[in-house]
Amino acid sequence: MELSTKHFGEPYAVRGEDNSWLGGQVHNFFATDSEDNWIRNEEKLLKMGYTKDYLTYDLNEQGFRMFKSLEDEFNEPIVCIGDSSTFGNGIRFEDIWINFLKEEGDIINLGSQGAGFITIYRLLKSWLPVIKPKAVYMAEPIQKRPEFYTGSIPHIIGENSRDMEKDFWKEYLNNDRTEGVYRSLCLDAIKNLVTEMGIRLYFLETPWDTPIFGDHGWRRNMFLTKKYVMTAAKYNSDHDQVGQIARDLLHPGSDIHSHIAQEFNHMFDNNLLYGS
Repeated sequence: MELSTKHFGEPYAVRGEDNSWLGGQVHNFFATDSEDNWIRNEEKLLKMGYTKDYLTYDLNEQGFRMFKSLEDEFNEPIVCIGDSSTFGNGIRFEDIWINFLKEEGDIINLGSQGAGFITIYRLLKSWLPVIKPKAVYMAEPIQKRPEFYTGSIPHIIGENSRDMEKDFWKEYLNNDRTEGVYRSLCLDAIKNLVTEMGIRLYFLETPWDTPIFGDHGWRRNMFLTKKYVMTAAKYNSDHDQVGQIARDLLHPGSDIHSHIAQEFNHMFDNNLLYGS
């Protein structure tokens, strides 16, 4: 089946600041895990056990962090999707939660930088008919990130926007009512999409009422379920090892990713499908 871009724009994951397509490239640093961040925090990162060559970001033809093209053949494919934590900012590919799922099959990582629910719906709408997975594992993204279009290119307005876009986001989009509407609409649409295709959906919700990265709301841990949430004070005093926080000092480390997988595996073992 050919991809349709008529209503959903180009179904790719990552673009540069000038909207240049970044598919098919390998990077030593990427997005929040930038070389500037390394230079600013080099002494601390070295003490934690990180090095400049600790990881690479291998992007496939469509700009997703995986080695095969999405148009290749897969054996019993399983789609994993979320935002930059599912993409794996600041950690090695093999440490992302997608690699510790109990369900057997070829894992496809559709985690995307800056993704919100609309981005996730767009990517699933574009790629599920092509991939035809047996299951989707969806980790809740930061919610206040709607997409708008300039031509065929979807553009996310969120907490990292600049100038007038940031003012617009603060004025109209950064509130609980707007957030709740977007979330509800997209979850309903995603549920209908997978149900029509006979695909199982596992959804890991986020305890948004518990910030663990201090007072910065957008730095709340994106995946910790209430079973694993730590207080901000404890987290800020303990995150001095590789497994506890990613190399960008913003995203979850490999230890937390293993907890994410445990939660998804619990859903799989007990057939806890979203909306059932």
